[in-house]
Amino acid sequence: MASSRASQPAMVIDTTSGKILRRDGKFDGDAEAVAAAVGKVVRNTGRMINKAEALHRVTVTFENAEYVILPISKDETRVFKKA
Repeated sequence: MASSRASQPAMVIDTTSGKILRRDGKFDGDAEAVAAAVGKVVRNTGRMINKAEALHRVTVTFENAEYVILPISKDETRVFKKA
């Protein structure tokens, strides 16, 4: 049975600074390091796509976990840990 996003660890980060704005659930390891890395991925990806395109979803694999990145506004990004 698939997990719902409501039960997965999630956080909202400031895309520019990579700082955590809100966090729900338990993240293994260093959530601040994950947030900083995700912010960097979103900023770098944004530079690679055409201005008419939008970034909808990115999956990033770290050493022990996968995270789904969903930009929710120009300045905020939601990050879910994949189950």
